[in-house]
Amino acid sequence: MKFAYLSAEDAQRLSADLRSVEAGITHILSLHTAPILEAHQMYSRRTACLSGYVFGHPSLGDSREIMTSQLMYMDTEVGIARTINRWYRLAAEPEPKDSSSAGLAEATWEKKEPSELETRPTDGVVVISGIGNDTTADGKRVEKEFAKFKLRPLPLPGMPDLTTVRAQLIAEFPYAVAVVDNVLEGLVGRPNVHLKPTVLLGAPGSGKTRFARRLTEELRAPCELISCGGLSDSAIGGTARRWSSGEPSLPVMAVREHECAGPVVILDEIEKIGAGRNNGNVHDVLIGLFEPETSRRWHDPYLEAHCDLSRVSWLMTANSLEPVPAALRDRCRILPFPNPGADQLPLFATRILQRLYIETGHDPRWATPLEGFELDALASFWTGGSIRKLERLVEVLREARERARRRQ
Repeated sequence: MKFAYLSAEDAQRLSADLRSVEAGITHILSLHTAPILEAHQMYSRRTACLSGYVFGHPSLGDSREIMTSQLMYMDTEVGIARTINRWYRLAAEPEPKDSSSAGLAEATWEKKEPSELETRPTDGVVVISGIGNDTTADGKRVEKEFAKFKLRPLPLPGMPDLTTVRAQLIAEFPYAVAVVDNVLEGLVGRPNVHLKPTVLLGAPGSGKTRFARRLTEELRAPCELISCGGLSDSAIGGTARRWSSGEPSLPVMAVREHECAGPVVILDEIEKIGAGRNNGNVHDVLIGLFEPETSRRWHDPYLEAHCDLSRVSWLMTANSLEPVPAALRDRCRILPFPNPGADQLPLFATRILQRLYIETGHDPRWATPLEGFELDALASFWTGGSIRKLERLVEVLREARERARRRQ
């Protein structure tokens, strides 16, 4: 079978157009005759790719099951395939179970409607391949503890409809559109959710932590939220089993808790991580966990074996980056997180009021719409900035409402 996503002539034209755009030469392009696309949105859709077990890959280990980037050319008779990134040599092709069904799969992959936005996730990933020193008493205990995870492929979070995710996040964080787009842009076209190490940098009370949590919820990815205050040693990287306080590394515990190879770990306020080195240093551990090659063969001191933690995502918040070492910053994508403005007061005040009524055990319908004079009173004290300050003001307003209601 032969397959070509583009003809050589089409590929040459595409290459020439992209080179012109990169060089800033757009006047030679046939833009004046290009069709106009109204109400345009970015969508993700299924594209042809290859899956299988790879050997001799420059960055992936042998025998690893992978899904390639988009397939551009394939000739199964010659045994070659070209993806966007590289050439592959094809091993003997397995015989299809049913020739009619094989032909159907070949014919229909590109006929999927754009509305089918949720991408099929890849097969599972084996995180824990074995337990070290499993003949000792402690080793047998750990072997029993992780028996259900040993050599078991664990699922990865599949990619949801990113258009829906974007709409929901912008509705909740209208002042952070740029952050939403920046985070989601790196997920377009991927089969599974995986975020590069990202730091949300902003003022206290700007909503960074809530945004991080809501992002993982909308992506339907399991997450662990860890406050960095008090993290002063390398316990995040695991503790040897010989100690009474021995425990696996934080990402291994997240994998075990959610039975997922790609959970999201949210580190809240990373600038509060201690810099002492008496029992190791958290920054040094994180640098190793952020590196793809190191995390793919992360040695967990509790398991005394290597684990594949390369699919774990890391999302962090910070009020300041001054205490964070440059080596750690260099391995992260840093996104400035803005403060909400005064123009969002009616939206946030209403939501906060409804939440306060729910937290006090009342029907949220008791949170009648804010009157004009109430909004004016709030606006005189809150001109944007910390949402926590606005929450305190709305709480005072709610209490005043309740006192007035009891006097009636």
